[in-house]
Amino acid sequence: MSAWSPIRPASSVIRGAWYLPERRQLDLLFTSGRRYVYSEVPLAVATGFAEAESKGRFYNREIRNRFPCREVGGERERKAA
Repeated sequence: MSAWSPIRPASSVIRGAWYLPERRQLDLLFTSGRRYVYSEVPLAVATGFAEAESKGRFYNREIRNRFPCREVGGERERKAA
């Protein structure tokens, strides 16, 4: 994946996704309009997400609450559980 590689989500929950390998950063735009940036995401996880048949299921199982994230446009920042 190159810098800010767009990932075609094909998901009812996730509208867009981009990965920046140099920063290990995954940027997710949800259909709700909320956008979160996840940090410390390994390339293998971003690749798994890009290749997953169900992006929403992969997100819930492998990304959500596992990596530090912040909401873009919001002031909240969460740490991994």
